[in-house]
Amino acid sequence: MVTFFGYRLFKFTLVVAGFALGVYLGIFLSGKLNITGWIIPVLTILLGIIGAVLTVLLFKISVFLLGAITGGLLSTIFAPPQGWNFLLFLLIGGVLGGILALLIQRPFISLLTAFLGAWWVVVGVFSLFGITQLDVGSGWRMPLVIISWLGLGGTGFLTQILKTSKKRA
Repeated sequence: MVTFFGYRLFKFTLVVAGFALGVYLGIFLSGKLNITGWIIPVLTILLGIIGAVLTVLLFKISVFLLGAITGGLLSTIFAPPQGWNFLLFLLIGGVLGGILALLIQRPFISLLTAFLGAWWVVVGVFSLFGITQLDVGSGWRMPLVIISWLGLGGTGFLTQILKTSKKRA
């Protein structure tokens, strides 16, 4: 679903994630503050609703942060291995990624969700065959994993852009 309908499901996914984070925070606080009884479910549901509402209100910030994380991670490919230059590359890549994500929101979210969903599918299929170690050193498996991931992710991205957009020509 995420691979082929990621953009359409993105806000819903953010709301669910915000609710889940709020519920987790309620459970965490209940344990730390020694809260017992009926207050625990009320607190967790209340914080869950607040988390869900915040994700809707802060949608643009969420998109910027998603782009910043992506830009920062991609910039580390070109960064020197350590020191201030690494942090500078990370910071510049993060800011540029966040701005770019806001400017081209639909294709950016479609691209990320397509490849994230494709990764989950590929990992799931390989695990059905008992292959759970999918690192670079896993021999013949890795090229097959990468080709499968890129193929499915590319197909998902094109489907999202060409077939599932609200404004098709």
